[in-house]
Amino acid sequence: MVIAFCGHSEIYDIFELEERVLGLLRNYADGHSVEMLIGGYGDFDDLAYRCGKRLRDDGGAVSLIYITPYLNMAERRAGYDVTLYPEIEDKPPKFAIVYRNRWMVDKADLVIAYVNYRRGGAYKTYAYAKRKGKTVINFGELC
Repeated sequence: MVIAFCGHSEIYDIFELEERVLGLLRNYADGHSVEMLIGGYGDFDDLAYRCGKRLRDDGGAVSLIYITPYLNMAERRAGYDVTLYPEIEDKPPKFAIVYRNRWMVDKADLVIAYVNYRRGGAYKTYAYAKRKGKTVINFGELC
């Protein structure tokens, strides 16, 4: 199973949210291997990484994959198993993060989100995932 994450760069209920996300991951990972696609920016991506590490420490078959939006940043990021650069080199650098996020959604079986309001990159990624018919679980307050 491939799981992508999208969420705001700042979160405030981080400890409670981490336990909720970890619980969900445990349910999905039970007896399955999981590839976690993480953008590596901000609080929610940090939370996703920590949840993946904890799940793996508990014996889960988890791959932590950092998806970089820029080819010049494609070096392996500490703690991740793999760094991938999606095939977006033909896209304007100004929009690299948008295209990287779409690539992650396209590859994912499940998108775990933390979206509270209808603006910004996290919301755009969330809305893209919904339009693509992906299974999206949002831990934010957006209805």
